[in-house]
Amino acid sequence: MDTYTVESIAQRAIDVAGFGKFNLKIAALGALIYFNVALSVMSTGFVLPAAACDFKMTTIDKGYIVAAPLLGSCFGPLVWGFLADLKGRRMSLMSALFMQGNSELLMSFTPNYWCFLFLKFLSGFASIGQLSLLFTYVGEFQTTTYRKKILSFMDAALIVGMITVPVLAWIIVPMEFQFRNEYLLFRSWNLFVMLCSIPAVLIAFWLIFLPETPKFLAESGHNFELLNVLGDIYVTNNKQPVETYFEKLAKDENIYVSDFVHTYWKTTADQQKIVRKEITVQKILQDFKRQAVDVSKPPYVSKTVLASVSTFCITSSHYALLLWFPEIFQRFSQFETKFPNETTSVCTVSKKLYSLNATLANTNTDLFGCESNIDTTVYLNSLWQAIACIPFSILLPMFVDRLGFKFFLVTSTLIAFASTIGFFFTTNSFQNLILACIFEAMTSVCMSTMFCFLVVIFPTNVRVFASTVTVIFSRLGSLVGNTIFSYLIDDYCVPLIFIVALQLFIGAGFALVIQIRRPKTYVNA
Repeated sequence: MDTYTVESIAQRAIDVAGFGKFNLKIAALGALIYFNVALSVMSTGFVLPAAACDFKMTTIDKGYIVAAPLLGSCFGPLVWGFLADLKGRRMSLMSALFMQGNSELLMSFTPNYWCFLFLKFLSGFASIGQLSLLFTYVGEFQTTTYRKKILSFMDAALIVGMITVPVLAWIIVPMEFQFRNEYLLFRSWNLFVMLCSIPAVLIAFWLIFLPETPKFLAESGHNFELLNVLGDIYVTNNKQPVETYFEKLAKDENIYVSDFVHTYWKTTADQQKIVRKEITVQKILQDFKRQAVDVSKPPYVSKTVLASVSTFCITSSHYALLLWFPEIFQRFSQFETKFPNETTSVCTVSKKLYSLNATLANTNTDLFGCESNIDTTVYLNSLWQAIACIPFSILLPMFVDRLGFKFFLVTSTLIAFASTIGFFFTTNSFQNLILACIFEAMTSVCMSTMFCFLVVIFPTNVRVFASTVTVIFSRLGSLVGNTIFSYLIDDYCVPLIFIVALQLFIGAGFALVIQIRRPKTYVNA
């Protein structure tokens, strides 16, 4: 039985089971994972100014802290995708959650900059596993009718995480306390990192009690487990006996579904072990090789190239500014304190403060900000950025069926491009905040629709390989975006803003010309 037939059986069985409490429970888990990823990613920006004194960090040193998880995420897609095919989506998600949570928990106690850097690398490696697998895990439980809307609602969880991070940082980081001995220095920012690590571990423990996806069980020949999971979905959603469900499937108009149920319903577990397919590393590599050959041929090769370039450009621009906005807000606060009533743009702020810090370095004064506190407007501005994303997180699931993922991806990218150009013309921190809110709202839509868009443009037989290639390019883009910011913001701010805007324009253009495939229909008797 080929892969498409196996997938069609699982999907049809899920559709017959209906939509209800079980689907919402899986969606809630996915939302919590997305929330956790937001905590992990966004918290970095608030740690930078707070930990600058303890680790004696320059702008380049801060850049390494931001780059470490992004570098880890470059290696993640292949490893986690391979593990998901070998051991299943559930086990891979659990592993990623435990790794990220424990890495950040240790990070909150380490007094060494390089150890902190390495743990941040592991955290990023694990976070990309969660981000790339949660859509698959959640989507493979959903009915055809509700899948797009459920996946679109994941963006709301991201927004909640983005709101939670600055609020939590606002409460925790300004606290003035410390615990110090010869091995450890624990301050408020350490407590902030520790609290952000807790959700990952709790979600991983919850995942222990949830099942593997029906599609993975079908593809791997775990038919006994597959029927048990499908039966649980039906009973939970409909409050009817499981026998009623299997009788419906046995009479289904899809001949593959009815034959499958007739073959395996009432078959004992011992008998099913005989027909179970063992998933091996060799089989996965062979399947990966087959998909690579298919992707290298038309029409998939052009789609893969266009999607890879588009995601690279969009993600590079997103991370060039997103993780550094708290730093930018802090610089505006410092500038307006030192130069009151003076109007300026973000590039002028960076240039003047850089010159001022160079002077301070020669006089051996407070170069790392040990004697200065983070202005509360940094947290407030970050909170406004997150709130600005709420309207679009509502509009996306409402109109995605009518307009499609492509419309939202291209439109939001072009608006983000326009807001980036606007940074050249800002004259104060308030105008900068407005553009930052627009940029964040639009790029959050981009990042949420990007992974869903890959499902639309690639069929099942090549989706794993094509998506893996595209996600790798997106991770490389995030690393490049952060790197160019840390190296250009002080001396070459104008070229930096121009590069970010140009990448967004190219990303929108490439996404626009990608052709969307028409979904296959079921084969009926």
